[in-house]
Amino acid sequence: TSGMKIHCDNTRLILGGFVMPDNSVKLESVDHSDGTTITLSSDYDTFVKMVVAPQEYHTGYLQRIYNVQNFDSEYVDVIFMNTAQCSYATEPDFSLSDVISKAEWYSNTEEGFMILRLYLKNKGDFSGYSYEKNQNGQIKITLRKKPVSLEGLVVMVDAGHGGYGSP
Repeated sequence: TSGMKIHCDNTRLILGGFVMPDNSVKLESVDHSDGTTITLSSDYDTFVKMVVAPQEYHTGYLQRIYNVQNFDSEYVDVIFMNTAQCSYATEPDFSLSDVISKAEWYSNTEEGFMILRLYLKNKGDFSGYSYEKNQNGQIKITLRKKPVSLEGLVVMVDAGHGGYGSP
């Protein structure tokens, strides 16, 4: 349940061995004080993956997909691996959110994961997300609205990674 891949050569089947119980995740609360922050609780820690979608990427040198072509995403998926059940403590209210319009749970029982899809109010209109665990073991995910201006912000430019044809 670590979310890490293990080589088959390093594994063995133990019949009747321990089977992890199904994890469940619950959306506990929504806060709008600094962007929109959702707080979730789970039965135990599990691997979480975040995906901004749909998204277009530029294919460049050696046919590698390496940068965003057009940022017009409609939602952010929060994928909880090894999770079979998700719920709301109370129905989330995003009416005060500048970023999120609604949230929906999706299940992939074959693969054993659940998705919390956070729909953006306006396509591509957010400046990223942060993910943290607090001292109570709860997950806090914050989406922030895109700033109106870059004045007063620090901008970091990644000049490339070397090699022929590097972006």
